[in-house]
Amino acid sequence: QGIRRTIASKRSIRRVKALSDDDIRDMMEILDHEQIKDARDLALIATQFAGGRRRSEHTGLDWQELAADAPARVKRGEGVGILTSEPRGLVIKLMTSKTNTEGAEEEYLIAREHAGRCCAALDNWIRLAGIERATPVFRQLHKFSQTKGPQSGYPGVTWRKQRKCWQAHHFVAGRMKYLGEFPNEEEAYAKRCAVKGEAPQPKWHNAVRPGRLKDRDVALIIRSRMLQVLIWRATDGGKKRLRADDRVALVAESKLYSGHSPRAGLVTSAHERGIPWEETKKITGHRSDAMRSVYTRLTDMAKHSPMRGSSL
Repeated sequence: QGIRRTIASKRSIRRVKALSDDDIRDMMEILDHEQIKDARDLALIATQFAGGRRRSEHTGLDWQELAADAPARVKRGEGVGILTSEPRGLVIKLMTSKTNTEGAEEEYLIAREHAGRCCAALDNWIRLAGIERATPVFRQLHKFSQTKGPQSGYPGVTWRKQRKCWQAHHFVAGRMKYLGEFPNEEEAYAKRCAVKGEAPQPKWHNAVRPGRLKDRDVALIIRSRMLQVLIWRATDGGKKRLRADDRVALVAESKLYSGHSPRAGLVTSAHERGIPWEETKKITGHRSDAMRSVYTRLTDMAKHSPMRGSSL
């Protein structure tokens, strides 16, 4: 008993902060759907929020058909599943998961009628990244596609902030040679291809790596994007300047989110909208009703506070 009291006095219970409907809407508002990294992150977070599944189950999804490394992933105990886009919505088929180690197929639907923007975010990522059948859905990206500011999607074409134009360049004998300034990235890329004698490639060619995202990558992506949302709100959409102290506070707040935040957010937001728990757990896969109170306890206290009507 003494040991328990000692541990209890020093232990801190960490509950990750749940994403809300407004968080997802703000991400859709500020992220650029035509930038490869923004498109991937938005598709990942929106799909995980609407699907309510664990992050390992989303990173383990393959497009339309299982990838060749599926048997090896099953042996390692990783999530394995298939994601398909249909007119009615996104269909997730899980072969294995944390609560399904026997390999019984589980099928879930993210209805396009009720989550159209989430489905559109995934469709946009598939189109932009050129995800092929029987390959991982959510992939790692090459570093050249993760720079700040406007990105052209073409090699050798960068944005010049001072002059507000695109510039093309290539390397000759190890030295960079500039090819001029252009009003749009397509013209700059065409000039580069003409000078080098290369055949033009599609936008974002080779930007997507073959390897799938890891579990830990999901948490980093969510924290980074939530920090972006928090700063956007604090600066009124970039109209105000952010003080250093305020930024430190926002960074600390963003660390309260994790890879579990979208799953917790779906349960919490669905409860606030009055969706029955029986309907919610059909897609989240919760086997026990005990987790419901963990997610919705504070929401219920706000609605049914013993202080209501006191006017104090």
